[in-house]
Amino acid sequence: MRAIRLWPSPLLLVGLAFGLASLALASGAARAADGEDADADDADALIVVVADPFLELRSGPGSGYPVFHVVDRGRRVALLSRRSDWFLVREITPRGDGASGWVLRTQLERTRDAAGLEISFRDLLLDDYLASHLLLALQGGRFGDDPQMSLAVGWRFNDAFTVEGRYARATGSFSRSELLQLALVAHPFPDWRWQPTWQLGIGQLDNRPQATLVGGVRVSSPAMSVGFGVERYLARRFVFRAGYAEHLVLVDDERSERYRELSAGFAVFF
Repeated sequence: MRAIRLWPSPLLLVGLAFGLASLALASGAARAADGEDADADDADALIVVVADPFLELRSGPGSGYPVFHVVDRGRRVALLSRRSDWFLVREITPRGDGASGWVLRTQLERTRDAAGLEISFRDLLLDDYLASHLLLALQGGRFGDDPQMSLAVGWRFNDAFTVEGRYARATGSFSRSELLQLALVAHPFPDWRWQPTWQLGIGQLDNRPQATLVGGVRVSSPAMSVGFGVERYLARRFVFRAGYAEHLVLVDDERSERYRELSAGFAVFF
């Protein structure tokens, strides 16, 4: 495997700076989301105004349940809870005796808030994706000049951060490299369908010469990495991911080696 022997490249340093900024942004978003959740627990239910001629209330969360009540245009309803793609709502009346029933998300998306603006409800698939925690990913690509495959296991502990343990193996004409890595992955914009990601990682790179190479020496060195990528959820549990990373391998006190990695593959969340 051919390695570039030099100090960290400008791209690596810029990527590290952007990665740190992304982590700060994601951390702020996570704290804001936690604050919003806490406020939602104490505040009243969300109030929306019916904009269609009427809003149909069903006796249960499904199209098979009968419609037992309709709410006319201009009347207000309170959102109480959610089950799958159905919301339990209650009609607001002066006497407080409004009917309660289930409404499909697509109907609620045609309602308005108090300022007259449309209400947007996050897609259920994205909700399921963000609610999943355990990650299993398989990717392929290039590590330096050699083909590689990698397997990662991760844990998403909130919308903004995932910790991943990763094993990658690249096999070339003259050597075989194995990378064990622990990485922190930031998702600054978890609500986006195409999600940019940044990652910072540490690990160990083991480079073994092929048996046919005379005089080859096995080298095992600590490695640091910074990278960026993109993820796109395809279904409730499946995600496409692709990325670029630079690995800085500290061979000794006077020499470092840099490897570029390009990869793409799929992940499954549980």
